[in-house]
Amino acid sequence: MVGRPASVEFPQVWRRFERTLPDGTVKKFKIQDVTEDMYDDVMFFMEENFLKEEPFTLAAGIIENQKALEQMHNFWRNEVLPLRLSIVCFEDYDGFRTFMKPEIVAFNFLIHSVKGQKKDKKNAEPSEIGRILQEVDSRFNIYNLHQVKEYLTAAGLAVNKEYRGMNIGAEMLHARTPLCKAIGIRVTETIFSAVGSQVLASKAGFETLIEIKYDDLAEKLKLKFPDSAKTLKVMTKIID
Repeated sequence: MVGRPASVEFPQVWRRFERTLPDGTVKKFKIQDVTEDMYDDVMFFMEENFLKEEPFTLAAGIIENQKALEQMHNFWRNEVLPLRLSIVCFEDYDGFRTFMKPEIVAFNFLIHSVKGQKKDKKNAEPSEIGRILQEVDSRFNIYNLHQVKEYLTAAGLAVNKEYRGMNIGAEMLHARTPLCKAIGIRVTETIFSAVGSQVLASKAGFETLIEIKYDDLAEKLKLKFPDSAKTLKVMTKIID
């Protein structure tokens, strides 16, 4: 996999935003690069807030399968995080020091996909996840559709349960724009597997490339997806 160019400053903050709560309190947030000292925390966060809820990982039974869970952790730690592209959201305390470890508000694993690149089988995602992704990927070709040789994709986005309902997921998607510009990529793509994330993606300027019914995937792959999951959408955004 292709990592962050050495010429792009690391770490840095990619986006700041605010939210006003019902009681009038204003909370400030920042979205920044993930540094190595955060690896354990973000992986635990994604296990709790992503693996236990996302339709693909539920169908693949990742949480119940210790070997598959270890494979997923290995994929995250050794393949994705070292690329120095993934982003994390924290509350922004205006530079005031806090002696407590900041709580993760949201997190997104990001990958630089390049035409013709081969995956490292040693550190690959669990086989059942690989089967699902292979089937979805077989139905479109980003490189041909957008006439590019590379794009920014994702391997999981989650928002802390305590911060949901504030459109923070959309802010995480917006943060990809300055990141893509910095590393020289003009297209970003993601498989949005749930209705909520599909709505947020639309708010962030993503457009639907294809929509696939989970019933079709279930029949083809002989897997059981959550009853609440109806369709997934592959969505892309052109970085101007």
